Amino acid sequence: MTLVEVTLARIQEALRQVHAEARTHAESLGRPPHELVVEQKAPSAHQHFNTGRSMRRWRVTADAISAVALDEPVPDPRQVGMYYDHGRGDFSILEHAGIVRVGWQVGPTYGRGFDFPIRTSEDGSPTLGPGVGTWVS
Repeated sequence: MTLVEVTLARIQEALRQVHAEARTHAESLGRPPHELVVEQKAPSAHQHFNTGRSMRRWRVTADAISAVALDEPVPDPRQVGMYYDHGRGDFSILEHAGIVRVGWQVGPTYGRGFDFPIRTSEDGSPTLGPGVGTWVS
């Protein structure tokens, strides 16, 4: 797998975890979005967020990851309980720092940001080490 594929798989796992956690909450809080629209951003100088230009885009669900054109319209998220009906995510590969910066938002006050160290497995393929939290909403 490429570093981009490894990163998208990590974001997909985070979406699965959000859904697992939501099953323990009251129905009145709503349900998390079934998909995230995830963009790869160019590296930027911001300390915590990926503010660079959008380079590529995917739709990520618990079961699939598919490429989406950058010029395809993305609906604005609509709040449903504590969640949005569509989540957003982004990542940037900061090779100079040896990290991938990832952020995702599934509700108005439910999002996370992480820096994942880039590592190499024994077979030479890229992996991500444990994430270090950079922001929480």
